[in-house]
Amino acid sequence: EEGDIEFQYYLENGEFEYLSSAHLSMNDSLSAYCIQHQKEVWFNDLDAEEYDKYVFALRAEETKAQSQVYVPLIVKNRPLGLITVQSYNKNAYSMLLVGVLRTIASYAAVAMDNLNAYSGLATAMAEMEVLNSSLQDMNQRMKKINSDISTLSAMGQKITSTLDFETIMTSVTRSVGELMDADIIGIGVYREKEKEVDYQYFIEFGKLSYRPPTNVTAPNHQSEDAFVVATLKRRKEIVMNDVRNECKQYAPNIIPSFGEIHSIIYFPLLAKNKIVGVLTVQSKRAHAYTDYQIDMLRTIASYTSTAIDNAHAYSYLATAFAETESARTEIAQLNSHLVELNNEKNEFLGIVAHDLKNPLSNIKMLSKILNEESKTLSPEEIQEFSSDILTASARMFDLITNLLDVNAIERGGIRIINRPFDIKTICSTVVANYMARAEAKNIRLVIEFADGDIQAIGDPSAATQVFENLLSNAVKYSPFDKSIFVRLQVHDITIRIEIQDQGPGLSGDDMKKLFGKFARLSSQPTGGEHSTGLGLSIVKKMVEAMHGNVWCESTLGEGANFIWTMPRSTEL
Repeated sequence: EEGDIEFQYYLENGEFEYLSSAHLSMNDSLSAYCIQHQKEVWFNDLDAEEYDKYVFALRAEETKAQSQVYVPLIVKNRPLGLITVQSYNKNAYSMLLVGVLRTIASYAAVAMDNLNAYSGLATAMAEMEVLNSSLQDMNQRMKKINSDISTLSAMGQKITSTLDFETIMTSVTRSVGELMDADIIGIGVYREKEKEVDYQYFIEFGKLSYRPPTNVTAPNHQSEDAFVVATLKRRKEIVMNDVRNECKQYAPNIIPSFGEIHSIIYFPLLAKNKIVGVLTVQSKRAHAYTDYQIDMLRTIASYTSTAIDNAHAYSYLATAFAETESARTEIAQLNSHLVELNNEKNEFLGIVAHDLKNPLSNIKMLSKILNEESKTLSPEEIQEFSSDILTASARMFDLITNLLDVNAIERGGIRIINRPFDIKTICSTVVANYMARAEAKNIRLVIEFADGDIQAIGDPSAATQVFENLLSNAVKYSPFDKSIFVRLQVHDITIRIEIQDQGPGLSGDDMKKLFGKFARLSSQPTGGEHSTGLGLSIVKKMVEAMHGNVWCESTLGEGANFIWTMPRSTEL
């Protein structure tokens, strides 16, 4: 009413843009000419100055497109606004397309007039009842359009609001079924790597069916695959309302075998100018689809393309995120392991340096005495010094042997061969070998072995080392004048070995680190014996390699009971 044409809704290249208003007094505006004269403006070649039949010159805002159409929105001889459609291409608009736009403009004009005159709608409706039947039909069509637009909007929100392929497919098929006759609805997703269209959802006469994928590079030109390739190549829909008479123009080599189907539509699904799939709707009725329904289906196809593209992007991002998280977790674990290894290395160097320093110092000192004062030393003194050197050497040898054993186990250098063997004989031999050490501390070894032959499954050499280690610890940490109970029991599928001492027992902290490497416990050997802190670590690894278990039951001040179980052999 102020004489301005305000562009409230302006899309350029698919994006909302601002277009400055045009005043009716302007002589260089096609928009002003369209409203002032209430006439359509239509030309297909800007460069040829086809606009000069309307205005002599154009304002800059209206010189972007080669082909332009302006249609006034007129109701009751009153201009309400205009619709303009423009293309960068020349000769973009035919008379048919301008006619379509003219129809759309008439609907839009009525809708805008209804909106502007909403307060007087009751009166207008009463007047419309008096009008002829053609106006009533127009009203019904407008209602249908408004209803369909609302339905389309709701459908679009539902289709594009999910990233799950199955939900997308069910939403699309339900939406199509609500708007038009669809005996067959198929949605194919394009696989770029395989160059094929995979029909993930194909509904045939109300039932979920299977359609083989279409190889786009080598299709069967005698089947409906030809339609798929044609619509993707054209990047435009194929509409056949009488498929038997119209199929040859899209697929010259096709052999018509459509069964009950008479109307077929194929839509390419494009997102960001990229092929993402195909949508097909088919009906048993001939001429089942109107232009209006095809426009509705085109909108649904656009929603579907966006949804599939979003789902692909989400799937890619989810995979990339999962791989990134997995890599982060792996790196964190590796870093943690490296820190553990570094701490273990530092601890190892500290322990080795400490545990080797004293015996080496003793050997050095005693060797120096023997070397410099051998002529003045008595045979007894020489024997004593030699014995001390031997003890220190044995101590270093034990430490190095244990270190080598741990390293060999961790890198798989020790080969454990599990087989049936006589565990009772091994235990008896080890006990006999440790009698002298026990007697030196007045410790009594109490043997409680089950009767008969006892066959276990494991490695005899490893089993011997495990038993020696457990019994050695019991003797080492038991006070003088105590007893050690050695038990060998047979159960249904396992052999159970117990070595129970009457020593100081273990604290809660000791129990937590008992089987760790270089474990230093609160209790100390009672006869001045040496401990490397590696024995129980070796025991645990060897027992597990023999598919057994080892643990300790202890209360501080009441001794410790080490329990070792291993598989029992039933071979005779």
